Amino acid sequence: TSGTGYTVGTSASAIVNIADNDPPQVSVVATDANAAETLLGTTPNPGQYTLTRTGPTTSSLTVNVALSGTATNGTDYTTIPTTVTFAAGSSTALVNLNVIDDTLVEGTETATLTVTSGTGYTVGTSASAIVNIADNDPPQVSVVATDANAAETLLGTTPNPGQYTLTRTGPTTSSLTVNVALSGTATNGTDYTTIPTTVTFAA
Repeated sequence: TSGTGYTVGTSASAIVNIADNDPPQVSVVATDANAAETLLGTTPNPGQYTLTRTGPTTSSLTVNVALSGTATNGTDYTTIPTTVTFAAGSSTALVNLNVIDDTLVEGTETATLTVTSGTGYTVGTSASAIVNIADNDPPQVSVVATDANAAETLLGTTPNPGQYTLTRTGPTTSSLTVNVALSGTATNGTDYTTIPTTVTFAA
């Protein structure tokens, strides 16, 4: 700028660029944490992860991710690659979790996406996000006679009861009550002590 004893030349300004040495931080959240199996021909119910990067977005950025959880990548949902790319000009990248319907009774499964270390970025504090995948297959219940030979016995002698065993498929985290019916030539409550019309599986 002007002062005493000099004049300002034509090149009166100069710029120094200061390069940042802090790489962008990448974090992830589940922006749709509740996915579900759906039947073919019905509306899909996918999950979604959103990855966010800090800093400038003038260039694209590819980061590494890993999938874990009780659901299997490529089996319970369409394959999610091990890298995610931020487009130039964008601070976010979306990853959709598209559920594959099957006939297995699995209960709710989880899919965890984790940002892992790589070149040109650091991993933020929110490094993992979970999507829950609801099952649409109810448990199957079956029955066998695990003691098929009962007999009347005299009072004071050893009883000889029969026994049925009911089995359910799938998760057992909750109790389950099922309906049963008794038939045959013996009469419920007369030829044997009354068997109720419901049976409950304990959790």
